[in-house]
Amino acid sequence: MRPPVTLFSGRLLKPRGAQRPQALELAGKVPAVQTFAATALPETFDADKLTFEVVFYSGAKVLRQRFFDDPFELRLSLAPDAVRMGRIQSGRAAFTIDHARSIRDTIGIIESASLGADARARVRLSQRDDVAPIAMDIQAGILKSVSMEAAIYATNDVTEKTDKLEQIEAID
Repeated sequence: MRPPVTLFSGRLLKPRGAQRPQALELAGKVPAVQTFAATALPETFDADKLTFEVVFYSGAKVLRQRFFDDPFELRLSLAPDAVRMGRIQSGRAAFTIDHARSIRDTIGIIESASLGADARARVRLSQRDDVAPIAMDIQAGILKSVSMEAAIYATNDVTEKTDKLEQIEAID
């Protein structure tokens, strides 16, 4: 039996050969890889192409908790120069079940992505028989909750005096 479906695993990573970010020693000491809730848009489902859109980041602040430290709010900048879009726009980023690393758990690819008022991606599902039920559930609006991982390379502390929690913005 397969695990529950957490569909989106596209990560914004450095080019091939570059090292994965270590735990950051920057303002806020944000862990280098963060997972964010995202939303599949069933109204964009194309049954002939097995494609649909995902809003993988809305621009909203998200509450985070560090080990042995106070909680903070994290926001990802959507400025084009603040997001490494190479992998997610390459057509090579895997769309997986539950952030799995197995080839068997790859159920499609992220064909393209864009930044605007939010961050969106177009996903194409595999034509394999075992993916068909997942495609039907996305098309029917049953599976809407997805998630994405983002590698964070640089942050700014944007906390103002009136803020109750530390405010961190990922800028790379």
